[in-house]
Amino acid sequence: MKSNTILLLGGYGGVGRRLAKLILQETAADIVIAGRRLAAAESFCQSLRAEFPDRKIEARYAHVEDVASMQQAFKSIDLVIVLTTTPEKVRQIAQTALECGCNYLDILVTARVWSDLQPMASEITQKGKIFISQAGFHPGMLAVLTRSAARYFDEYQEARLSMAMEAALERPEQVAEIIPLITHFDSWLYDNGNWRKATYRDAVTVEVGGSFGRMSLYPFWLEEMRAMPQMLGLKKLGLYISGFNWFVDNLIMPLIMLLDWLGGKRFLKFSERLFFWGARRFARDNHGVVLLNDAKGLKDGQMLKIRLRLEHPDAYVFTIVPIVACLKQMLDGGFSTGLHMMGHLSDIDRLMRDVQDMGLRYGVEEG
Repeated sequence: MKSNTILLLGGYGGVGRRLAKLILQETAADIVIAGRRLAAAESFCQSLRAEFPDRKIEARYAHVEDVASMQQAFKSIDLVIVLTTTPEKVRQIAQTALECGCNYLDILVTARVWSDLQPMASEITQKGKIFISQAGFHPGMLAVLTRSAARYFDEYQEARLSMAMEAALERPEQVAEIIPLITHFDSWLYDNGNWRKATYRDAVTVEVGGSFGRMSLYPFWLEEMRAMPQMLGLKKLGLYISGFNWFVDNLIMPLIMLLDWLGGKRFLKFSERLFFWGARRFARDNHGVVLLNDAKGLKDGQMLKIRLRLEHPDAYVFTIVPIVACLKQMLDGGFSTGLHMMGHLSDIDRLMRDVQDMGLRYGVEEG
């Protein structure tokens, strides 16, 4: 793919503002900032033009509920990057992008996004387009970190993925994808050739290190993990994440589950605002993100244990760097047409080099 014009849908938000700058720094692509607030998009473009005066930077109006506005915005665009927290609109956005002849990339977390895109897979391939879903660090880098450990073993047997982070929330809308994960807890663990449903009782205690120290981590599910046992021959696989803070974990999350049981969507906006307030008001002193893969397997007939560690003190940087690393491979023509997940498709050797070059810290420990 030789894209030279990239549209960031929701590009003036917290992730979009940082991502736009990194794309301009790391690639030769032109940028279009699009969203439902044209004035905000234009204001951000003005600041980008001051910093990158030799680059083509444009603002356009696009509302995910208005197909006509997206059709107009997507004209002459090579790649649409979806940064809006609107997983329920992903099929509409993706279909519009495909009809406009665009390639596509999203950073959405929920599993429904992947299932909503599946009916489009054959049409994407037929039209020679590249659609990448679930890019970023969660999902995205967790599958990459799982795959990265395989080189250390003759027989890769077990991977326990851990994620600890201090959530950096700037707007209540950023909680939109988190609430369904709380109210519809649906996590899975792979053990001896079978997936089993996980519960909160499957929590583990992990020495994360750094400012996080020793933490209780809870089972979590990302759709990108489903293919890992078959891809790598694993016998055991689990993904575990930290909570948010004592107040959110013990009081707000149970209340949100109760409100969902009582009224479902009627209390959704209130739940989002409540979670946002608690996450900011009782934020921990920890900073950034740590991803771990505590992996086991056989090497030269002996059991070997290793820990892969990837971290950065800024959660936003940790989010955008893998996207740009993936984008570089996409722009260089390294990806085949069709519908893919970032964590499955990427050349992990190049991706790991690129994320380190852009500031993420990576290390491997034995034992």
